Amino acid sequence: MISGRPREMEPMLARGGVMGALIRERDWAGTAVGVMEAWPQSLRTALSVCLLSKFPMFVFWGPDMVQFYNDLFVPVMGSKHPAGLGQPARDCWRETWDLVGPMLNGVMAGGEASYFDDLPVTLERSGYTEECYFTFCYTPVHDEAGKADLQALLTSVDGHNADEILEQIERQSLGRGPRRLADDVAILLLRAQSR
Repeated sequence: MISGRPREMEPMLARGGVMGALIRERDWAGTAVGVMEAWPQSLRTALSVCLLSKFPMFVFWGPDMVQFYNDLFVPVMGSKHPAGLGQPARDCWRETWDLVGPMLNGVMAGGEASYFDDLPVTLERSGYTEECYFTFCYTPVHDEAGKADLQALLTSVDGHNADEILEQIERQSLGRGPRRLADDVAILLLRAQSR
């Protein structure tokens, strides 16, 4: 062990970018996941997949859903980073917990993955409320015994905000000839509501 970390975790943390370094440096003793040397192999494996992925990913671990995430997920976190590392998901994502909390609890209780396509989610991550659209999958991670009582969710995310969607609609509509005033009003209303 190196400074309370199992040696076998060092290569993964070293290759895990900024988030690997933050996980390595954090004192986990005061969190619900406890000290790193006590982490089960299933958490270590889930973290390895998450940190080394080329896609934005996070892991929620245990009943408190303590969160870990990779470098590519940092933009999704916005101003919630770096405080969100090791924080219970419910505390970090208060503004959207009424929507995602039941989804997460359902996956944890049922043991089945769930998939959402362009789900609108309201976030406060940039100093203001914004409506974002995410395509994601919550995937349960079973413990070493394969128990139905799950310990983690491994999630990959693709997201965009309302402004990006509206700009795409505007670009697509440029080649369609004259637009109706109602089309412009609808776009303006949507843009105003997303700010």
